[in-house]
Amino acid sequence: MSKMSASEREDAAVKRQQAFDAWLERKKEEQREKRTKEMAARRDEMDQQAMRRSVSRQAYHWWAREKQEKDAILMKEKQKEREMRCLKAEERGEQLRRARESYQSWRKVKDEELKLERHTAVEPSSTSPFPSRGKAPYANMKPLPLPSRAQ
Repeated sequence: MSKMSASEREDAAVKRQQAFDAWLERKKEEQREKRTKEMAARRDEMDQQAMRRSVSRQAYHWWAREKQEKDAILMKEKQKEREMRCLKAEERGEQLRRARESYQSWRKVKDEELKLERHTAVEPSSTSPFPSRGKAPYANMKPLPLPSRAQ
């Protein structure tokens, strides 16, 4: 190779410098594009997260509204059941009161009949088949002894 003249060396140095500057510019441009893409990807991810949160929030509000409606329906049903139990208890109480009154009036009539029977009771005749007068047929009998345990 022949020796280069100073002007050729200068031209070669300028070309190298221009090539280096072009390469450096390409690298910087690539870095900018890469950063731009990363920022766009990050922005997209953040938008997606925001969307997911929004959807999640909407779903939660929907779920909460549904739960509130279901709870309200359950509360109404429980209230109806309570009212029905109260009505049944009142009816039962009324039935018991009527039964008690009926029994008391019957008891009163029976007591009156027994009083009348006692006052108008006729002494049994001496030809009565029972030896004791006015008592139950076996009133004068002794109870049977209990069987003893065989040892």
